Amino acid sequence: MVNISGGGDAGVSYTFNWDYSEVRRALAGMDIEANKLMSKAISGVLRKEMETTRRNLKRGVRGMSGSMQDIVADSLVVESGTMDGGAAVRFGADPIDRGGPSSRRKTGSVAYLAQMLETGIPSFEYGFKDAMKINQGSSGRSYAGWINKSKDSHFPGIKPVEWLKSTLRRAEPQIPDAVTDALDTAWGGGKV
Repeated sequence: MVNISGGGDAGVSYTFNWDYSEVRRALAGMDIEANKLMSKAISGVLRKEMETTRRNLKRGVRGMSGSMQDIVADSLVVESGTMDGGAAVRFGADPIDRGGPSSRRKTGSVAYLAQMLETGIPSFEYGFKDAMKINQGSSGRSYAGWINKSKDSHFPGIKPVEWLKSTLRRAEPQIPDAVTDALDTAWGGGKV
């Protein structure tokens, strides 16, 4: 807003008062939109890399049963949105908050397959040297059998597959350009 007032013989004085409310509203809208654009750009990169990860998992790892990798590969997801005023993107095996898909054994223990693949399982010696007879009965169900029937009392372990880390290593270099391109497309501008 500009005010002009005459000052008699002394001349004219000008008073400028800038109204920034429209600019503030526009910047607030841009902030919200920027977070959505960044989230979408990062999600796009991860979704593209997810396909490579899925193929690698389904191809399997030598010496390991393929069913665990197949279950993890089929559960891969990218979740995106905004959180605490910023872009929020998560990638992993669904359900992410619980460590991915799980497998429940007859004993009731739960194995989180995605975590097991990523971190591996170290080798160890069983607490017994020979085959051990199991007789277990509860709630009208019973199980009888032998465990560690083989001559070897050593569990060889499972080497880590690091499917999550490898996806991140492939995606990280692409994210800055994807975000810049998304913002440039939305608001014009060019690369510097």
